[in-house]
Amino acid sequence: MPIKILLVDDIKETRDNVKRLLSLDEELVVIGEAADGESALRQVEKLKPDIVLMDINMPGINGIAACQMITRRFPQTKTIMMTVQGGDKYIQKAFQAGAKGYVIKPFTSKELIDTIKEVNLLLTWEPIRVNM
Repeated sequence: MPIKILLVDDIKETRDNVKRLLSLDEELVVIGEAADGESALRQVEKLKPDIVLMDINMPGINGIAACQMITRRFPQTKTIMMTVQGGDKYIQKAFQAGAKGYVIKPFTSKELIDTIKEVNLLLTWEPIRVNM
C-alpha cells in the first residue's frame, strides 16, 4: 500500500519539483496539494494523508501553526517540515508543534524519500480508554 502524501508549499514550482522527486519511488503517491496552512487543514480532513510535507514560511497560517493544528486534530497524520530555515530555533519550533521530521531545502530525492519512509514507520500512539 503506497504512502499517501499531501504536499503543502506556497510556491507552485517547489510543489512541482517535489512531486517530480517523489515520483521516483513507487511506494509514494501525492494525493493532494495546498498553497497555505488553511487549505492544508481542509485537505487533511478531506484526503486523510499518511504524511504532510509542509513548508514553514507561507502566507496566512504558517507551517508551524498548521502542523500544530494537524497534530491535534488528526493525530494519525504525520507532518514533515520542508524549509530553507536550518537554524535550531526553527527545528525546535517544528518539533514542539508536532512535526515528526524536518528536511532542509535544497534536499536530494534520497534524503526526502528516506525521511518520508522513516517517519511513516513511526508509531502514532492513541490514548487507551479503560473501563472500570
